[in-house]
Formats: sequence, C-alpha cells, structure tokens
Amino acid sequence: MEKSENRKYKTVSKWMSFVGIPAGLLGLVLVIGALMKVIGILPSSEVQKGTEVSSFHLNALHENEIIEPDEGIEYFYSNGFLSIIDEGSLLTDRRVITYFTDENNELKIYELYLNDIASVELLEKGTFMRPSTYKVINHEGNGLPIVVSAENRGDRKFVRALQRKIASE
Repeated sequence: MEKSENRKYKTVSKWMSFVGIPAGLLGLVLVIGALMKVIGILPSSEVQKGTEVSSFHLNALHENEIIEPDEGIEYFYSNGFLSIIDEGSLLTDRRVITYFTDENNELKIYELYLNDIASVELLEKGTFMRPSTYKVINHEGNGLPIVVSAENRGDRKFVRALQRKIASE
C-alpha cells in the first residue's frame, strides 16, 4: 500500500528480517546484561574485595544469613549465574564461608572460623573459564572445599589473604 502511494518507498529486505532483527535483539540483551553487571545486580565473574561488593549483594548476603550484620567481608566470589545465592565463597574478618543452593532449592552454608583453620591446599587449579578449588583444613584434619575464580589471580589473592589471617591467629 505504501509503495503504491510513494514510488521511492523501499521494503525491508529478507536478510534484514532474518539477520538484522535477531542481531539487534541479541545486542540489546547484551547491553542490558552489561548494565546489570555494572550496577551490581548480576554476579561478577571475578573475586571481589569486600569494598567492591555492591549493596544489592551485601543485602542478599545479610537477608539469607550467610554473613552476620557486623561481619566485615575481606574477599567474595559467587559462582552463580544470575544470583549470588546460587553458590559462593567468602573470607570475612572472622571466618571462611562456602555456600550453595542444593537440588531442593535449600541454601546450605558451611564455615570455618579462622582460629580453627590449620592449612589450605589447592585441589584443582582454575583457568579463565573454570574456577580454582581449594580445601581449607581444620586442626582435626577435616576439609571445607571452597571455589574461587582464577580470573585476574583472584584465587591467589583470596588464599593469600586467608593464609595471612591464619598466621596472625
């Protein structure tokens, strides 16, 4: 109809319909995802210093009773895709914590207080795409596995800070 009234009117080409529109929608989704990551709604793929943890995530950690209100976070990492509550590891001023949501959608939280920790050992070295796994061992020889991102050496920073805290206890 438009074409009959306006001789210069061009219809949308087929390639634009099949390639351009989906590519534009994908780009929009990526931009929205990037904004959500910058704002602090989506989990970071890196280990974060306590001062870098967004207030949104800090509130989630408090609301789910993963950390206590007066507890200071030294380092934090979440392996969750859309939510930090899916899985994570923390080093606080008092303890090392690992948590995850199990298949029944129940939050499981495990912790070791710093004065109970004897050593830390590497179980599996991480890569850019896969986090490192460490075992935090208490004085009785029991271990607590923690998972931390190897991106930008975050796993090493986390473990070095933990080892310094253990040495000072």
